[in-house]
Amino acid sequence: MKKFIAGVLVAAFSIAAFAQYPDKPVRIIVPFAAGGPTDILARLVGEGLGTRLGGPVIAENRPGGSGNPGTDAVAKAAPDGYTLLLGYVGPLAINPALYGKLPFRPLEDFTPISLLVTTPLVLVVNPAFPAASMQELVRYAKASAKPVFYASPGNGSANHMATELFRLAAGIEMVQVPYKGLAPAVTDVVAGQVPLIFSGLSVAIPQIRAGKLRALAVSTRERAPALPEVPTMQEAGFRNFDVSAWFGLLAPAKLPAALLDRLEKATQEIMQTKEAIARVEQLGMVARPGTSNEFSQFIRREIEVWAKVVKDSGAKPD
Repeated sequence: MKKFIAGVLVAAFSIAAFAQYPDKPVRIIVPFAAGGPTDILARLVGEGLGTRLGGPVIAENRPGGSGNPGTDAVAKAAPDGYTLLLGYVGPLAINPALYGKLPFRPLEDFTPISLLVTTPLVLVVNPAFPAASMQELVRYAKASAKPVFYASPGNGSANHMATELFRLAAGIEMVQVPYKGLAPAVTDVVAGQVPLIFSGLSVAIPQIRAGKLRALAVSTRERAPALPEVPTMQEAGFRNFDVSAWFGLLAPAKLPAALLDRLEKATQEIMQTKEAIARVEQLGMVARPGTSNEFSQFIRREIEVWAKVVKDSGAKPD
């Protein structure tokens, strides 16, 4: 009887707590440096959640460690709805195979809320680099006595793995220069410190339009609507090359069903608005909102896909 009463009291307390949620700021942890696509997307989602939840939602950048420390911070947080993750393909789907052992388990330590967007990548070079096409890049790399250096926003990023797949397919020597985010990596390519990078469109397009970067190819099977003049890797001669990055919203594992339902519904509403769709399209992304269960199955499939990519490419963290 005492256990029953205790259970009823706990349930009543939980219902009251959910009714008051949020009564303090909700944080969306962004495991990369400010200024990149994750940062922009987190603020878009945060503003929408703030309006729908009736409380402040703030984005907090925790860069470094290929996104692993920031991601792990959410895995270790209380499942009370006040700490969320702007999840990325790198830590959640690529790094398990690349690093072998992580401080978190992508499938067990999180409650997926919704996939947010997918995005193609574009291979860009500094205008001073002597290659105006993928074919010229390959010829240059094969004729060079030194390996070609490339920037990435960190080990395990889709950008990193896309370049490793290209290196393997082209049979050339390339060396990664990892950064703590996409924005600083692209900045150094613009400055000529590193000659090239597979970049997300949101960061690369303004530099391409300004003539500060030259686009050689996009990573997806079809051309990117935001860069219709840029050929795909397949059109450039790399068969079956099809790589996309993705971002989603997650919470710690064991998030109460009532909170999950509320956050899932709010996130789907945000990503289906005309304003959000237009904004992500401007960033070269495609809105892909869905259910928690759909996102969970998506992550599971992505882990399997990227495990094969890591194995086939022989990629190692630098």
